[in-house]
Amino acid sequence: NEEKFNTVTDENGCFVVEEVIDGTGYTVSAKKDGYGDSKITDLQVLPSKASEVIMRLSTKISINNDDFDLGTLEGWTVIDEENSVTAQDRSNFNNDAPSLWNDKAYTAKISQEVSGLKAGKYMLSAYVYNGGNQNKANMYIKDGEKIVEYALPTTNYWTKLSMEAWVENDNIEIGF
Repeated sequence: NEEKFNTVTDENGCFVVEEVIDGTGYTVSAKKDGYGDSKITDLQVLPSKASEVIMRLSTKISINNDDFDLGTLEGWTVIDEENSVTAQDRSNFNNDAPSLWNDKAYTAKISQEVSGLKAGKYMLSAYVYNGGNQNKANMYIKDGEKIVEYALPTTNYWTKLSMEAWVENDNIEIGF
């Protein structure tokens, strides 16, 4: 019935929510400053039984000029022989964003090295506006010789897209 319960974890990250009526469709979310939020949906609470939920909050990794708020591609390595990559003005969206476009065939890559990582599972997210019509448009994580790619779908507006990858090295490359 849209009833909300709030609680704070103990020093070990454990929490208990008392007096929850049994049923389905519950959502549990967690957040903490400095970490990515976590949410689990469509949980079932059974009568007279404790329901255990395990959640992990991700550590945010600092990316240089991650939202292109500098209005440039500073911090990113650009490989582009046809001058197809620009920091296009997106003032309607409160910032500039990189644009890859040309009226002739081109290949371009925007990438950045990220270091100081621990081995584990990581998620790379970006807001993308992709008109399509290209042979290949992707977001990627390169860990040593291993490359995990996510093919960018055609979108009609800025869309948040995410991909996950297991990282083994403390230094990776991310890019488009």
